[in-house]
Amino acid sequence: MLKVFNITIVLILSCLPLQIANSQELWAQTNLEQKAEADKLLIEGVRFYRQEQLPEAVQLLKKALPIYRGIKDRDGEISVLENLGRSYIELAQYQRAIDTLEQIVAIKRKIGDRHDEIFALSSLGNAYSLRGEHQKALEIFQQSLAVSHLINDLEGEISALSDLGEVYRNLGQYQKSIENYQKALEIAKQTSDGVGMENALIGLGNTYSDSGKYQTAIALFQQALLIKIDFVYTYGNVSTQVGLGNAYQKLGQVQKAIEFYQEALTSAKQNNYHYGVGLTLNSLGNTYLNLGDAEKAIAFFQQTIALVKQTNQRYGGIEIEAFVGLGKAYEKLGEHQKSIAYFGQSLALKMQSSDRD
Repeated sequence: MLKVFNITIVLILSCLPLQIANSQELWAQTNLEQKAEADKLLIEGVRFYRQEQLPEAVQLLKKALPIYRGIKDRDGEISVLENLGRSYIELAQYQRAIDTLEQIVAIKRKIGDRHDEIFALSSLGNAYSLRGEHQKALEIFQQSLAVSHLINDLEGEISALSDLGEVYRNLGQYQKSIENYQKALEIAKQTSDGVGMENALIGLGNTYSDSGKYQTAIALFQQALLIKIDFVYTYGNVSTQVGLGNAYQKLGQVQKAIEFYQEALTSAKQNNYHYGVGLTLNSLGNTYLNLGDAEKAIAFFQQTIALVKQTNQRYGGIEIEAFVGLGKAYEKLGEHQKSIAYFGQSLALKMQSSDRD
């Protein structure tokens, strides 16, 4: 009896390596199939994102995320989170963007990828700033600056200093804004970073313009226009021209302001820079509104609304600004019901941008 039992044990044990091997093969095959499914969802999600079908992109990316996590594919997980973060920001769903970007920061810190941590912190700070949480944005950008300094990432330092300058400008702390932009400009000059120099000059121009020093602002924007960059830097071109338009408008030189806005609009359209298109359309709308031409203002604001419907591009609150502009324009025309309706739509959009679910 004992002999039979021992033989049985030997037979069972002899089969175990084969069973383990089969189990491992099955597990590997299942992982491959799940990865293929997640990759397909990610590719489709990115395709929808590039086609400006953002809600559809988000739905596909959200399906891919748990699959990547289930098979412990960190690269896939990060790629999904990054695309989700971008989509949420463009949809002006800033709290969702924050929740997503915080996950990327945590992963980058866990694996010790400091360079990508800087980039993730910059995106996170931007989301907080767009949501109006400027103190939290300052905290995040200070972290980005500290990490950049620690690993001697000068490009990261330039970006973080410019980000800090922008937040201080939004808070009305103009001297602190100028100090940070000046530091960014100095490092950018030392490293021959054309984009960094242009961004810092644009930031300085906007800060001086906001503080009422319009001639100084114009001089800074004109310096920005002279910087040579090896590629078409649409953001810089459009931002500089809009900045010049704003400064000239505040100086009462409205026709010159309109000319710069029109140049910015042409540049933005030629390079499919949708936010830039919306920004300049709204600038033109507000200019004509100030001139008392409500009908012309309405035409520009309506173009912004049409752009948003076409592209789902809500970044920076361009849709909200257009609805506010329409509310003011119809109020000037004495059409109070329409005015109230548009102000109501702007308020609803502001509330939506803070939704978590």
